[in-house]
Amino acid sequence: MPHHTVNLLGLIALFGSLITFLVLAFVGMRAGSFLYQSSFGKMVFRRRLSQRVFMGVLGLFMGVGGPLLYWHSLVNSTGSLSAVVRFTAWAIFALLDVAVGAFCIYIGGPEELHLDLERHTYRLVRGWPFFPVTRSGTWEDMAGVSVRSLGEGQINVGIKWRCGRKSVIPLGTFGKRQAANRFAQEMASTLGLPQVDWK
Repeated sequence: MPHHTVNLLGLIALFGSLITFLVLAFVGMRAGSFLYQSSFGKMVFRRRLSQRVFMGVLGLFMGVGGPLLYWHSLVNSTGSLSAVVRFTAWAIFALLDVAVGAFCIYIGGPEELHLDLERHTYRLVRGWPFFPVTRSGTWEDMAGVSVRSLGEGQINVGIKWRCGRKSVIPLGTFGKRQAANRFAQEMASTLGLPQVDWK
């Protein structure tokens, strides 16, 4: 294989993790955009399928494709670096890619919040694809409804849990503060919960 091709493959693998973090930051700004359904005294907030598929594919590419690509470059490299140095570099970037890939796959798993307005109970489903964990409880587990600004045009609304639970479950992302506050007030009134700080 030509030497410049090997170098190109190495550069792709080396900077793959950085690109992934940038993509994660971009997608994460919209990760709170859940589908909202309401009927017969029940509410369901569900992560969008398009986001789940995107993160799952990205995770597989980074967790498997990244290490394989860099290994191919390592094996065919003819540079002056010793084999130990090259293998150490591969191990570091491979572990980083696998960690980021695993995180992406986890984000690609289900995340659903089912609320029963009559019984004041909830069911939270989240976790790895095909292996989600289901938790259930009552309104007593909820501290209130929170609003958090992630930057210009990105404002999250979520339910904050009491100690021992996931701190906040996002319910939606809004482009304007006024719309986010209105939705938070509506949810707080519907659920009979106070509005509390996100932190």
